[in-house]
Amino acid sequence: MNLTRFPLFFPEQRPFFTEGADIFDFECVRQTQMFYSRRLGLGGNGTPVTIPFGVRVQGRTVGNQVGLLAMPTGDTEQASNAVLRVKHDFLGRGFLGAMATLSDRPARHQSLAGGFDFNLPYVVQGGQNLVVLANASWRQDSVGAPVGGHYRVIVDYPNDNADIVVRFDRVDAGYNPALGFVQQRGVHRLGGGTSFTPRPKRRSLIRRFEFDLLSYDVVWDLDWRLNNASLEVKPLGVQLQSGDQIELNVQRQFDAPNEDSTLFPGATVCARGSWWNRVEAQYSGAERRTVRLNLTGSTGQFYDGRSSEVSAGLRARRTPHILATLDLVRSVVSLAQSSFTANTVRLRSDYACSPRLNSTQLAHGTRPPDPVVAPVSWWGRGEVRVLLPELRVGRPDGVQASPDGIERSVSRSLVSSS
Repeated sequence: MNLTRFPLFFPEQRPFFTEGADIFDFECVRQTQMFYSRRLGLGGNGTPVTIPFGVRVQGRTVGNQVGLLAMPTGDTEQASNAVLRVKHDFLGRGFLGAMATLSDRPARHQSLAGGFDFNLPYVVQGGQNLVVLANASWRQDSVGAPVGGHYRVIVDYPNDNADIVVRFDRVDAGYNPALGFVQQRGVHRLGGGTSFTPRPKRRSLIRRFEFDLLSYDVVWDLDWRLNNASLEVKPLGVQLQSGDQIELNVQRQFDAPNEDSTLFPGATVCARGSWWNRVEAQYSGAERRTVRLNLTGSTGQFYDGRSSEVSAGLRARRTPHILATLDLVRSVVSLAQSSFTANTVRLRSDYACSPRLNSTQLAHGTRPPDPVVAPVSWWGRGEVRVLLPELRVGRPDGVQASPDGIERSVSRSLVSSS
């Protein structure tokens, strides 16, 4: 349920894209990224289109990593898409990298995007870690079209008892890569956080505590007028010896849209600044559990009213073949102009028939605010995926070029993607 004026990021669920997806990470994932795999399989208006086939090649040679993805789409889209990613090992755990994407479709002919990034890890006095990351990227639709860019710098101090990070972004108004996801354009963004994770002397029950002094994400337009902000403090966080986690968060948020915007039918946010406060509690079950439970509840102010949301997630796993998840979400919003209650149910099942054959089934149901106009709606999708054997790259003497080699995966979609 999206109750903001910004596009909502949906994580990828299709196994063909999720396996080995880290190689294609570039820029800020979930916020401003050049490649967002869910663009493949969706038409310009957001409706699913056919994917005739897809090819993915990824792996490692001596000191280098490479990833290549090529995939056409059919129906009304009739597009050709390609992604290339390379990384060169640097300073042991760091890298120097580059990435490029190409999408050629009727609505955006020869849309190109490309950029460079680096990750420079250092060990400072006392054996503490310090990491400097940065990227610069640009996009252009056809030759001679305007160019938009994204520039980002991060300084991170990730260590056992403390993690301090500061990041700064500039996103040009024209930065809109055809295969990417950009939450907000034409902005400067300052974000970061300071967290401490002390460990108790007696660890019979608690493995460590987690305290966030302040996590922040503040956005200005290109003329440095405050546009939106999110501040969060975690006064209490606990990780148990079992792996379960419990936390309490206190949030303060601000939004000042440039023009009136509609959150949901009957509720319009005026172009003026609003501050509000919220509180959130979370419980996350240990990853190793056969049956894992996650619970989240939040409530508080919301623009000129109030909102509450409760979500529960249940995951059951039987190694190595079966994985099933069930998610339930209930949202209640009451503003001065209007109010609504929405319930959402999501189901997913994965069955590995063999190491090379996997089946995925998805279902999603939502009861929207007005059941008379739009009753309970359901959609579902299934996928069967077959992998060809690995292709290893070696030298003539039979010694393999690298332990990881190169893996090639070919998938043919049996149904429309979503």
